[in-house]
Amino acid sequence: MNYDFKTIHPGELYLTRKACKITTLLGSCVSVTVFNRHYRFGGMNHFMMPRQYRASKDKTDYRFGDLSTRALLDRMLRVDSDKRHLEVKLFGGGMVVEALEKANIGEKNVKVAREIIAEYGLTAAAESVQHEHGLKLIFNNYTGQVWVKPIQRGEAPEKSLRTRESRIVSILSSEDGVDLLSEE
Repeated sequence: MNYDFKTIHPGELYLTRKACKITTLLGSCVSVTVFNRHYRFGGMNHFMMPRQYRASKDKTDYRFGDLSTRALLDRMLRVDSDKRHLEVKLFGGGMVVEALEKANIGEKNVKVAREIIAEYGLTAAAESVQHEHGLKLIFNNYTGQVWVKPIQRGEAPEKSLRTRESRIVSILSSEDGVDLLSEE
């Protein structure tokens, strides 16, 4: 079978009914995959922070786990409302960058993903979370399989991951004069 490939970045989610392999790199960020076993399709998100802290009620700001995970599950359930058909998996929340490790961003991201999944009456069928290294994911939305490769320190993707995580630290600690890294 021929598959399209789709790479998602922080703050994105992707869902399709076409056979596809969705890929991403994770450090402290988290991805949730959702696969519908009955209709054989699925999607994945990639979020940076656990909850939306600002007063803004922008429900499409998928940088935040509470919004992103709800949006992904809601979209899946619009196609097929039978939750028994869904298989959910959880990845990431690692401790790759020291500034994010001190703020427990990875741990908080994993916690909110678990909370939202439970809010929908679901449990994760598999998890690979809170490592001291990054992860490369490839999610086959036709079979539900997720290929997980640890990104060890010193590997080429690790530099890209660290650069991305450093940009995340910069954005989260300076935007609008609010330090999101120190908030609960």
